[in-house]
Amino acid sequence: MQCVPRQHAGLPALSVTEDRADREILWISPLGGRIHGGPRALSAVLMCGRRR
Repeated sequence: MQCVPRQHAGLPALSVTEDRADREILWISPLGGRIHGGPRALSAVLMCGRRR
């Protein structure tokens, strides 16, 4: 997993507006590039966590 500040994320290439990036945390799935925002982003991050 990699965290990238929105200023360096290339938002236009991801079809994400500056307004959306200002309002919510975003998670871009490394598999398929699906974009999750807000609570769904947090859930997606937790689901990608290390399994034991």
